[in-house]
Amino acid sequence: MIGSIFIEPWWLEAVAGSSHGLATICADKKEKAKMAYVVKQSGGLRRAVMPPLSQFIGPWIEPSNAKYAKQLSQQKDIVEGLLEQFPKYDTLTLNLDPSFMNGLPFIWRGFDVSVGYTYVLQSGSDIEEVWKGLLPKIRTDIKKAERAVKVSEHNDVSILLNQIDKTFHRQNKTKAYSNETVIRLDKALVDRSQRLLLVAEDDEGRVHAAAYFVWNEDAMHYLLGGADPDLRNSGATSLLLWHGIQAAVEKGLPFNFEGSMVEGIERFFRAFGGRQVPYLRISKESRKAALRRLVKELARLVGGRR
Repeated sequence: MIGSIFIEPWWLEAVAGSSHGLATICADKKEKAKMAYVVKQSGGLRRAVMPPLSQFIGPWIEPSNAKYAKQLSQQKDIVEGLLEQFPKYDTLTLNLDPSFMNGLPFIWRGFDVSVGYTYVLQSGSDIEEVWKGLLPKIRTDIKKAERAVKVSEHNDVSILLNQIDKTFHRQNKTKAYSNETVIRLDKALVDRSQRLLLVAEDDEGRVHAAAYFVWNEDAMHYLLGGADPDLRNSGATSLLLWHGIQAAVEKGLPFNFEGSMVEGIERFFRAFGGRQVPYLRISKESRKAALRRLVKELARLVGGRR
């Protein structure tokens, strides 16, 4: 086990370049634990944030055969050792890997700890059982899409980016990452044969949707997707996800939907029958950052009373 794909050095280099760091603990010339971070300067503050296009930053800890009570003690020592390697920061907001649910070592170091959720189809799933686990609406969408579009693998990531840009434009939102970052990451993934780009097209050559999946030996993740706003009702996105799930089953990997805390997106992912999996979200701020935040909040309150 090497942990999530999001904390592999080549991934971090592709999405964050020199702004990333990887805290590690080694023994006998072997990695025993690691945890990633990205530090950015913004508004006069140093912020430790999630790397772009990354869902979790660890910590990955080598499995232990010690008694449970001893494992908890080991985790405390390891977390402290990893955090000591972090550079100075004014604010920190990071998502921990679902495999690590011991928030106490972070709480004892002054972090706020909350819970996020994703949905995961576990490895070893039988594809027929997975199909039965889909909600009826999703099965209907998939069957409808199979009559309207054809799904194929593509190498041209610009097709995906075009669909994503259309989606964000429809939502009047700005992406948290650049197209250049996606292109750089795609090259690293192609070099390692660790990505699957699926595109749904109709007989007229119109692209209805595109979906992008990545994996290592830990899991397959639905990383990116987009759909043409004028063709959204074809069910193509559901069909692409179904193809991605089939690929994960064939590889014997868990399938992580990259769960969202947005209610509408959560509802869509939940309909595929995955298991709800919690993960911890940690945050912390310096006195400088806290004071600046309080001043801004006060200014908004005063301004709102005028």
